Amino acid sequence: MTGVKLIWDFLKNNNTAGLDVIHNIFLKIISKQMFSALKDQEEELFNEFISTKILTSKEMIIKKFSENQSGLYNYLYVAIENFLKTELEKYIYMSESLGNPVYINQEEEEESYLEKYYNKEYDFLSEIESERIFEVMNEQLKEEEKKLLCSILSDNNLKDKYFPDLKEDAYYKRVERLKKKLKEIVEEYEFSKEGTNLFFDIFYNEVCKKLN
Repeated sequence: MTGVKLIWDFLKNNNTAGLDVIHNIFLKIISKQMFSALKDQEEELFNEFISTKILTSKEMIIKKFSENQSGLYNYLYVAIENFLKTELEKYIYMSESLGNPVYINQEEEEESYLEKYYNKEYDFLSEIESERIFEVMNEQLKEEEKKLLCSILSDNNLKDKYFPDLKEDAYYKRVERLKKKLKEIVEEYEFSKEGTNLFFDIFYNEVCKKLN
């Protein structure tokens, strides 16, 4: 059962495995540098998020995604990040009120870390999703398929290097099979187009450049 289906099962049937998935998403987001001031409160904040943002809105969420759950992951990402932004603003306000100003990132004095990310919510969520896509693809693609993907991402310029003995028609048949496999993985895990596009950039930098 995929992560989205487990979350859906939690909302519908209180399946705790789905709660674990939400917990993992929450921990991944709160571990970002912009929320470092809240890290010590992560479990307390997670419980508050579930009780005030999920359980109280469960029926609305179920109704919203009753016909198609493909947007459920992104919905949760947005909900968690907005919740943490609010908590961070409270934390900063209280700290400044007590005469203890909080600096989210000492090395970026010229630009507020919050200000830098506040209006990049969609990109932020796609970035998180792309990291998950990289993990899944790295597990499911064979080494030869990874080389083939690198060749595709390099506009087939690496064909002769990785597949010197492969005839042109055989090479492109492999390309089509790989494209089909990638499409099936994306659909199975219900990854977004934006997250998938970012994944290709990560894959090229993390895998292809090292192969070269």
